[in-house]
Amino acid sequence: NWERPFRPKSTRQGCPLSPGLFVIAIEPLAQKLRNNVNIFGISMGNSQHKLLLYADDMLLLMTQPGKSIPALLECIEKVMPMSGHCPHTLFKQWEFRWSVNGLRYLGIQITSDYTKMVQANMEPMIERIKMEFGRWSRVRLTIWGKISCIKMMTAPMIFYILSNIPLHILDKYFKDLDFLIRQFLWAEMCIYHPLKNLVGTTSQDCNNKKQKKKVKITHVGVTKSRTEAPTILHLCPVGAIAPHAIHKSEIY
Repeated sequence: NWERPFRPKSTRQGCPLSPGLFVIAIEPLAQKLRNNVNIFGISMGNSQHKLLLYADDMLLLMTQPGKSIPALLECIEKVMPMSGHCPHTLFKQWEFRWSVNGLRYLGIQITSDYTKMVQANMEPMIERIKMEFGRWSRVRLTIWGKISCIKMMTAPMIFYILSNIPLHILDKYFKDLDFLIRQFLWAEMCIYHPLKNLVGTTSQDCNNKKQKKKVKITHVGVTKSRTEAPTILHLCPVGAIAPHAIHKSEIY
């Protein structure tokens, strides 16, 4: 019913419209925080990251807390009465409890030293994927079953981490992920193809009996001229990886 207002605060569970309306309502506060020159965020290149917004959750990324926190409190006190928002001081750590080892927010490990943030998130994720691949390998899945596991379980986990870390991610992590996926797909599997289909031999070359022999593929994706499996970057949907996370040039 479009005439009835939303009675519960925050967002309604299961309602696709409520989070969108909340994003529109929270945007004035978000813009005020982004444009405040006295609030210092994490600098990456020419851009500065201050906020992570997800539905009704807001996470502030700040440096120089001696200057940023007073400016933050002043900004909230001015904007909150106009917007109708009310911070839950009874349920949140409004007294700013300092955490030496960082904190975990919506599955993202935020370290006290932001230079270690990529390592703190990527390495545990790679180890978890390795354990899951080992467990799934014992099930004797078909190649299509393995592809479904990667698409429905592994890929969303990877994309979520890559899209929410506001830092550059080293190339070695992409290479490790590609290696794990290829190893999971093709382990203990022999695929035979005519040599002419792999290296593009001519019909004259195929007259030679040696050229008609079939070859065993143990590694897929070695060169672009042969059959290859897609890499993590090829599997990513548009906008899944933040632009600052990777180099502009090719990884390989």
